[in-house]
Amino acid sequence: MAATDHAMTHPAPTPASDMATQRSVESRVADVVAWTSFEDLPEDVVEASKRSILDTLGVTLAATTLAGEDVLAVARLAQEWGGTPESTVVGSGDRAPAYLAAFVFGALGHALDYDDLAQEAVAHPTLPTIAAAFPLAERLGHVDGKSFVTATAIGVDLVIRLGLSLGASPVAHGWLPSTAGVFGATVASAKLLGLSPVGVGSALGLSLHQASGSAQCAFGTGSSFRAIRDGFNAKAGILSALLSELGAHGDQEALEGRFGFLNLHFRGDYDRDVILDGLGRRFLGTEIGYKAWPCCGYSQFFLTALKRLIDRHDLAPEDVEQIVAVGGDELLTAQCEPLEERVSPSSSIDAKFSLPFQLGKLLAGGQVRLDDFTAKGRADARAIAIARKVSWRVDPEGARGKFGPGIVEVHTGDGQVLVERADYALGHPCEPLTWEQLEDKFRDCIAHARVPLQDRTVDEAIRLVRGIENVADVSSIMRLLSPAPSG
Repeated sequence: MAATDHAMTHPAPTPASDMATQRSVESRVADVVAWTSFEDLPEDVVEASKRSILDTLGVTLAATTLAGEDVLAVARLAQEWGGTPESTVVGSGDRAPAYLAAFVFGALGHALDYDDLAQEAVAHPTLPTIAAAFPLAERLGHVDGKSFVTATAIGVDLVIRLGLSLGASPVAHGWLPSTAGVFGATVASAKLLGLSPVGVGSALGLSLHQASGSAQCAFGTGSSFRAIRDGFNAKAGILSALLSELGAHGDQEALEGRFGFLNLHFRGDYDRDVILDGLGRRFLGTEIGYKAWPCCGYSQFFLTALKRLIDRHDLAPEDVEQIVAVGGDELLTAQCEPLEERVSPSSSIDAKFSLPFQLGKLLAGGQVRLDDFTAKGRADARAIAIARKVSWRVDPEGARGKFGPGIVEVHTGDGQVLVERADYALGHPCEPLTWEQLEDKFRDCIAHARVPLQDRTVDEAIRLVRGIENVADVSSIMRLLSPAPSG
């Protein structure tokens, strides 16, 4: 059942009055999921949704050729399993059960570490939500653009609210920033299925038991999970919502229960008012930023700072004696150690978490591109030589919020020390990418898609996404970008 079947049958909830009662966060979230309609979304939220959809599709399709074989193993496994041909497998055009198509979509979408993020929430809210919503929409058939945007805007909003509510970043508690993504995937799926508030609550309860993602993989090297993590979130979201639709019961206190997500994973270190403030009236997808470079979100601060210094002082590699990165988060150390691996990383996903290598690439070539993380790109001797000049210093007193800032000191051969601080990375809403820049990024990504697409096809995809509220069936977007194999 498409979400339009339930549009405006009940008014949107009024959280301001709810806050004076003792209703649970879960019940209020369930009401928002069940009763919000497209007409409840402000124009800027719809616009932000379009930007996120286009960006997510692009970075996912690029991964169909640029991701490592370890990541592409997910797609191979889905192909081996087969099953009911419900949904498009992104990049190949093959068909698979919706949950498997979501698994592949989510696994590929973060493989290049190029997907969007909500900086202050320390979250990647769009990928798991979109990766569940597109395959499920295909399974259902005839889900229009308005229903799709409504479902995904609700999912993104919940992930951001959960992230913002935490007293410290998920990583400080030992979890990846992706951990809350399962709830975005779940509520988006529940909305598309038209579940009742009780059904939404059960879906959330079932997904609680699949909410995971240890930060261990961020503090070591070699783990494929850091790339494919959102495949598990997207798959779990679809499964939880479908099981609820079929009558399975989940814990109704999935978020605030004694062993619910916020108390079990984060030891109760959260502010429920942050979750509830404006819930159902103010949607936080507008707080999403889009990466200018295909690497870790924390790296973007330091790359932004170094890019400013390069542009301002016309810096060349031969001018630089030393680069010092200064940050307030221990994640900085994780991105700089072990030193030899972070200077000359052995895999694409590790390179995306290796700050010295990335700074070397930026100074050596003036940009950091998708090709820089291939085997050939990682063997760039000039960039590696610069990376060996990078040192770092953690300054907890300089931390701003949960994430950032990034300070770069460049010591030049003539004795100067050039310093730049980036409180926001390029692409953050405070330093946004334009639509033209996002479209350029999309085209660059699509150029790496497994199935080559003609320019007119890419133009049509952009047109459809930018006018998605007028699209009768969002499955047409997936079919356009991942055409079925010929013959």
